[in-house]
Amino acid sequence: KRVLGIDDGDAEALVLQKIERAVRRLGDDLSEVLPFVRYLLAVDPGDPAIQAMDPRLRHAQVVRATHLLLERGAVLRPHVVVIEDVHWCDPATEDWFTRLAGRIATKRLLLVLTYRPGYRPAIGSRSFHTALALSTLTGEESLSVAGGLLGAAALPPSLQALVLDKADGNPFFIE
Repeated sequence: KRVLGIDDGDAEALVLQKIERAVRRLGDDLSEVLPFVRYLLAVDPGDPAIQAMDPRLRHAQVVRATHLLLERGAVLRPHVVVIEDVHWCDPATEDWFTRLAGRIATKRLLLVLTYRPGYRPAIGSRSFHTALALSTLTGEESLSVAGGLLGAAALPPSLQALVLDKADGNPFFIE
């Protein structure tokens, strides 16, 4: 929705216009993906056959449509797709980014996935894949993050001890 300029309060007719305008900007030959983009964004797909399709076939077409739009958009300017916490994603999302990873090796498209240790994305063995393991924050870094969040130059000793003990260098827990 953000890429297409769609706001939550937009009327369906306006949403349809924004989808069509954005897709056509990427190529006049993309009219076949319009119904699937519309379906994905929960507006009238414009073709009753889309609603009646086998869900697996429809899913495959939605995946294809979104990948194609990303690839075409990356021709105009580089794209970065960030998906956080993929260790919690559903199978459809995992399928989506795994298939995307297989298509973007030569494209101006960067896929960034964040996940916790122990999770292994299905794209890990590809030559263009780089995994970065982030270490925990030092005590000094942890206190700096906590101080920044609280807008305090210095934290009381009891709060420092609590942050260091409970957060164990994990920025999420520090927050």
